[in-house]
Amino acid sequence: MGAMNNLSIFFYKGIFFIFDNYSNGILGKNLFAAVDLHNNTGRNPHYCAVTCLEENTLRLASMFDGNILYFTDPKEVFSNFFSTLCPSLTIEAGQSGDIEGINKINLLIKNLINLNSFGDLGKLESLFNRKKIFESFGKIKIPNSSSVRFDNKAADFNFESNVEDLNFNLVQEGHIFGYSNSIEKAFLSTTRITIL
Repeated sequence: MGAMNNLSIFFYKGIFFIFDNYSNGILGKNLFAAVDLHNNTGRNPHYCAVTCLEENTLRLASMFDGNILYFTDPKEVFSNFFSTLCPSLTIEAGQSGDIEGINKINLLIKNLINLNSFGDLGKLESLFNRKKIFESFGKIKIPNSSSVRFDNKAADFNFESNVEDLNFNLVQEGHIFGYSNSIEKAFLSTTRITIL
């Protein structure tokens, strides 16, 4: 991934096409798979994201070594756009320069190049023995004018210092990972995450 923050890769007849944005030139082709590569600013574990639960999309997702996130919002994302054309996913492979994330991407691409059909991977149920599929129902949106801290010092919103460690982990119902000191700004769009 090097210095590039986002890549879009299209696999067509044994050739990978790499773009830094969507390309009208690839539309109308018989695409095998579409993979969008990202790195993170935070300490998220490596994961891939899908916007549909179609069998071949899930087979493609099973090829990446990491959890799977299923989401339907926002709709204006690469994997949603290309999911109507072929199995597609977005990979979040750690922070820039994360060698483990880069190696996982290289392995996925190598295996994808050598794959004739997603059916060759086997039955869908057997592909998810050790994987978790999470579903996102929304997100927390904090007003732009708000102050945010992670250290219990004065701010409109304060979150646990280790809130990133909660990503892709189950937490007990009622777990408080943050609070608001500003009643005027306390209304948030909240999220509910479940495991499929």
